[in-house]
Amino acid sequence: LCHSVMWWYVPEREREAIARSVEAAAAGATSEAPIAWLRMEAVRVEETEVRLRLWPAGEDLLLATAHPHGAWVRWLV
Repeated sequence: LCHSVMWWYVPEREREAIARSVEAAAAGATSEAPIAWLRMEAVRVEETEVRLRLWPAGEDLLLATAHPHGAWVRWLV
């Protein structure tokens, strides 16, 4: 699953439902069939975080911070 700068447009109830659906799908992840959730979402008006959550471990990695329109990216990994 991948999304970019859309989360804040989704009402809270729908965000919760999406997160539950992702978690449900991830419950069946294996090392042979992993699931990834890549997202770039706002943390401030002029800054986003690029995050990757990988299953089966469920590890959530902060990969970068970035301008919402890609004017700059600060890679952290």
